[in-house]
Amino acid sequence: MREAPFGSNVASLLQEAREVGVVVDFVRFELTSEEADALQAHTSEPAYPHCRAAALEGMQVLARRNRERLARLGVTPREPAFRIQIRGEPHGRHVDYDTMLGPSWCTRTRRSRLDGRLRGAASVAEETAAMEGYLRWHHARGRDEDGLDPGLARAFLSPPYGLRASGDALWREREDLFARLLDELFYRLASPLLVHEWSDDWSNYFDSGREWWGTLYYTVGIADADELVVIGASSSD
Repeated sequence: MREAPFGSNVASLLQEAREVGVVVDFVRFELTSEEADALQAHTSEPAYPHCRAAALEGMQVLARRNRERLARLGVTPREPAFRIQIRGEPHGRHVDYDTMLGPSWCTRTRRSRLDGRLRGAASVAEETAAMEGYLRWHHARGRDEDGLDPGLARAFLSPPYGLRASGDALWREREDLFARLLDELFYRLASPLLVHEWSDDWSNYFDSGREWWGTLYYTVGIADADELVVIGASSSD
């Protein structure tokens, strides 16, 4: 596999996400014929070694991006600064697409699942604040009532300091950005996906998130596109 740039539509959406404060990282890989054939089996076992290799390689890419950022800031290699290191081997499990997105996101409506209290909010701004509090409360518990991790939707929509917005902080605009990104990343689900969730004990990348806000790390193989996307997040206040 080799790292490859995202297409223009995805790149534009990722830039928009960064500008409003999203803290989720994305890496795209193009697969060799052998790796693509393993994904075509649509089962976890033959693809697992390739997905684990992608998880490791994705962390190497994030480490390189971190070094490049420090260099742009004028930080020399001898100066103290956070640098991503790999400390061991990741361990993964096969999960479905909805589990990756988490219990707060409905793939049918392409909206967050709001309880009655939030649906009755007096204004969009109030609904936005209430939803952010709801998601943070869920994540502070670590899992929802059904024992599920909060997932990618929570990580994308509710970073530690919230998302920036011009004018009113419209929650639905944030949901639309997330939904459009999912469409472009995963080809509107026209191709089968093979999703693995990975442990967070094998790199210091996860240290800050383990303090409070949380961590996630997924690989998503897209069988018919011969590509794989790594998604990671770890942040704190």
